[in-house]
Amino acid sequence: MDEKQCLLEQHHAGHDYDDYTKLETGHRPATSNERKRSGEYSKDLSQITGATWMSHLPPSTPMSALTIPGTHDSAAYTYSWPFIATQTLDITAQLNAGIRYFDLRCGLRADTLEMVHGQALLGLRLEQVLADMYAFLETHPSEALIAQIKRDRKDENSTVHFAQAIANLISQTPDHWRTANTTPLLGELRSRIQLFRRFESSPSQHPPLYAYGIDVSRWQDNPTRPFTIANPAANVSLTIQDHYSFPSALSLPSLIARKGGDVSELLDLASRTYNPDPNTPQRQHQWFINFTSAFEFNLYYQITPREIAAGGYWAFRWEDGMNVRLRAYLDSHADDDEDASLSSRKRYGIIAMDFPEAGAKDLVSAVLRSNFEVRRTKVWKEWWKWSTWKKSGQNLLEARKCSSSGWKDWWNAWKWNGWKWKRAACVVQFFAFSFLCFGALAVLSSWFYLSQNLAAAAAASTAAMQVRRCDVRRHESGQNRVYVKLWV
Repeated sequence: MDEKQCLLEQHHAGHDYDDYTKLETGHRPATSNERKRSGEYSKDLSQITGATWMSHLPPSTPMSALTIPGTHDSAAYTYSWPFIATQTLDITAQLNAGIRYFDLRCGLRADTLEMVHGQALLGLRLEQVLADMYAFLETHPSEALIAQIKRDRKDENSTVHFAQAIANLISQTPDHWRTANTTPLLGELRSRIQLFRRFESSPSQHPPLYAYGIDVSRWQDNPTRPFTIANPAANVSLTIQDHYSFPSALSLPSLIARKGGDVSELLDLASRTYNPDPNTPQRQHQWFINFTSAFEFNLYYQITPREIAAGGYWAFRWEDGMNVRLRAYLDSHADDDEDASLSSRKRYGIIAMDFPEAGAKDLVSAVLRSNFEVRRTKVWKEWWKWSTWKKSGQNLLEARKCSSSGWKDWWNAWKWNGWKWKRAACVVQFFAFSFLCFGALAVLSSWFYLSQNLAAAAAASTAAMQVRRCDVRRHESGQNRVYVKLWV
């Protein structure tokens, strides 16, 4: 890296520190009611599109405070082989859909950075992928991207180190990159790409890459629990869930349920720990990266990444994949605001997905809409519709499927965050509905019982009238005859 680039990165790093100092000392965050009155986060759904959704957010928002849709193995769309392909959309289509985090995995062959998935070559170069990103940013300057570059293959026939090759490529277009190791604000990153460095620096590189991009080189491979990478010097911390393979052979329903539990756990943690108040110690510097991808390949089961994402048939029954369950999770957690006409804003962090367009067609839109308080219309009119109740029940069941903590979390799937009045209203509605049902059954039972008794009494009366009676009508004096009228 030349001296000019070093000075540029030092300027960006110092600018980040100044911006955070101003944010901590000179700004008070707006309250929920103030945001609603000012319309800062409240948006109409028709205004939020995948290509320009970041343009509706304030520039003072830290990137780690957003919910960012992303893709896992973003360039693995060139081949349709089952265990290699993780996407069908190319980079431009992903950008237009709303994807802002890209997982780029490379290998260095003959001094050329090639896109790979494990040992498989994808027939695509890193500079081609970056050219698509640059073209998008030229036409959409309000957007900001995150590129995580990983060394996923040993160098072959190369005269330069992998880290040096990345630095050389980035230095060709420095205006499109932010390679500081601090958390950027959205306004600072607009029309640029933040580097997440998932590779080690070269021992002979000058200067060394200690502060080159946000360092995630200590990424753990397939951990069973979320792990944290802390960079105290840059005041950056990242909590990551990337459990993609399980040691025991699992069927498709079991594997999706286990993976769903991993994903929902980190989503809950990211949402629960977010506090927009700049005076809180940990504030928005905490990043969350959540991978929904997985696969299974062993003697018993061969489950592809697409089946995990979009779903598949198992034992003659369709099993919904991670995309459908993630969509249901977002729906079931969107109504946590005390105002029933608003869908509250959430922070879920970076969500990296496989085939995000499959299974749930509007999944990316649902993820990015979590950054806004979206105003809904005709709330009470829709509340009385049977389709609304049916959808709520389906969302609850899907949220239950995503949880691996047992039936004790069934109630928590509603996720009202302790607002006791809504829960109390739900309980009252349940008992009122039960009372009406049992009351109707009691009325029907009483009517049936009375109907049977009246029918029996009528039958007895009819039988009694059929008994012969003799009525002496008249007795004539001096005669030995009696006139008798028989009643039958």
